[in-house]
Amino acid sequence: MFSSDVFYNLPGKDMEWAKMGVLGVEMEAAALYCNAAAAGKKALCICSVTDHFVNKDEIMSVEDRQLSLTQMIEVALDIAEA
Repeated sequence: MFSSDVFYNLPGKDMEWAKMGVLGVEMEAAALYCNAAAAGKKALCICSVTDHFVNKDEIMSVEDRQLSLTQMIEVALDIAEA
């Protein structure tokens, strides 16, 4: 997993990361962990895959995202309650 604060992909960079074994990109974990460390708190990032990293045609629809990510949310809430 690659964590980056770059919202838009730079041309060709996805393939370079894929050659190194990167299977996904996310934008929040690095900031989450930095803020938790600064505050002396614990943090956890749970990533759900919604789009294909290399084949940009394989993406999860907005409706599927809204309906099928419930399990990930429930796991996160269970962890937070523990």
